[in-house]
Amino acid sequence: MADPEAGRELEAAFGVAADNVSGVEADVLRVVSDLLGRAGQRVAESNALPRRTPACADLARLAARPEGRVLARWIAGRVRRCRAILEWPRGIRRDGDGRLDRAREQSLDRTLRDKVGIVSGAGPGIGRATALAFARDGADVVVAARRHEPLAALAQEIAAETGRRVLAVPCDITDPAACTALVERTVAELGRVDVLVNVATSKFLRQRVVDFDWSSYSQSVQLNVVGTMQLCGETAKKMVETGGGSIINIGTLSTTAVMAKNAEYSSTKLAMIAMSKTMAREMGRENIRVNIVTPGFTTGVGLTRLFEEMGQGTGKTGEEMSRQMASTTELKRHVDPEDIAEACLYLGSDRARNVTGIELHVTAGALIV
Repeated sequence: MADPEAGRELEAAFGVAADNVSGVEADVLRVVSDLLGRAGQRVAESNALPRRTPACADLARLAARPEGRVLARWIAGRVRRCRAILEWPRGIRRDGDGRLDRAREQSLDRTLRDKVGIVSGAGPGIGRATALAFARDGADVVVAARRHEPLAALAQEIAAETGRRVLAVPCDITDPAACTALVERTVAELGRVDVLVNVATSKFLRQRVVDFDWSSYSQSVQLNVVGTMQLCGETAKKMVETGGGSIINIGTLSTTAVMAKNAEYSSTKLAMIAMSKTMAREMGRENIRVNIVTPGFTTGVGLTRLFEEMGQGTGKTGEEMSRQMASTTELKRHVDPEDIAEACLYLGSDRARNVTGIELHVTAGALIV
């Protein structure tokens, strides 16, 4: 004879486990509990429930204990992976010839609405523009950088304009413990992490290889390679638990268009690009996409200083150097931080659901290969 009590015990156990967790894990467990309850009501009289077995008892005990969080995350991850593989885009069906219903596909929401994004290096320029673009698109945002006061001001600005939840978390990504704490706090306060954009980068120091300050180079390696990739790794671990996500790292045009006196910056960025593409190949099965956005000359204080330095000894002003460099691009202009932010917005959203392992150049045509 079937034992309806086994089904009711599992139903209650999953309900208890749901009370011990939060976010998607709790939602999934409550759904499981509800489904078990409905199944018990419908089939108890027909003896369709399975007999009570040691496996059922073990599962019930596991769900009821604090370790039930492990079970919840396992179920939630599988549910999200199945959704990503089988049900994306939501609501789309194929006709008799297997073609997608494009009209229904175009009506879907592919924004970052209600997703959670982390932006490291969220200072002036690309970091600020990206965090603001994400929040305007409906995401809750965590802004991270070393300096607390400007970070807090940015968070207040974004929250006031968009009404989204914005956390300011001071973080030095060269510190492994700080990376872990950043991701843990994001999940604890916002429930998950869907997108990571690594804007944090070293200073652009112009020097020949033979004149290298190797201590400075080591610092660049720690920031552009080690720090960037360890934050990627910590974030990816959380993304696995919730069914996937998108990681975007910021590259540099000088890894392809070689410039004199730029080996420190370009060599460390090239290492980061190689590791990012490797990570894209490694994490695809977990529905995690990893891409690189490569900016051209991007307007801001840093670019102004660079052109002033480039003009020294040539008799040209910084403004003249700016016009000269803009003239070398196919579109005859520099790019703005908002242009880079839009590229990150695309790669972070489901609009780029099948895009991974690429380097997206946003350079106004400075280099076409």
